[in-house]
Amino acid sequence: MGVRLSPKWGVNPTITTCWYCGKESGLALLGRVGENRAKEMGWEKPYEGAPYDVKAPRFTCLGPAYPCEECEKAMKIGVMLISITNDSKPPTATDEGSITRSGAIAIVSDDFVKEAFGDLAESALKRRFSFVTDKAWDTLGLPRGEIESSPSSLSEFLFLSKLDEKGIKHPDGSPHSWEKGKIEEIDLGGDVELKELRDKFVAEIA
Repeated sequence: MGVRLSPKWGVNPTITTCWYCGKESGLALLGRVGENRAKEMGWEKPYEGAPYDVKAPRFTCLGPAYPCEECEKAMKIGVMLISITNDSKPPTATDEGSITRSGAIAIVSDDFVKEAFGDLAESALKRRFSFVTDKAWDTLGLPRGEIESSPSSLSEFLFLSKLDEKGIKHPDGSPHSWEKGKIEEIDLGGDVELKELRDKFVAEIA
């Protein structure tokens, strides 16, 4: 189906962003957009051109149903955790809540979620992501990093998971304690697969 051109804005483009990591994920050509659809897409008022021919904003977040390619891959092999401030209120069945993200993203294994989340693990495993307050984040020893560095999270998760699988552990026993600057010093025992994963991870964080 073709785009119904807007008399004012033509194809009416908007850059789409990922709800999970916040990065740009593509370009959408929306054409003519009415005020009701603008509300559904979460655009902020005032709407230029309302009510029948609204101009698309420069950026549009498509919501949790449309993760970017990197986040989609990550959530297939692990669970994405997103840090939020301690005063945030996650949404419930009866309350939209109020979330303020604090800038960190981590990809963890299903086993980590089962151990760390207890009775709440089932929901996180089903959705493949979960919000975690800053206090809980630091208590769990999760890595801190800016959202801008999130593409390396997938490589980091794959590498550290493989280390754990091979029985190569940090002295304190935590899978999250490797300092990125020390990654190249880990003795991999000549394991070719581990070396390839490490090289990819190091290249992405360089």
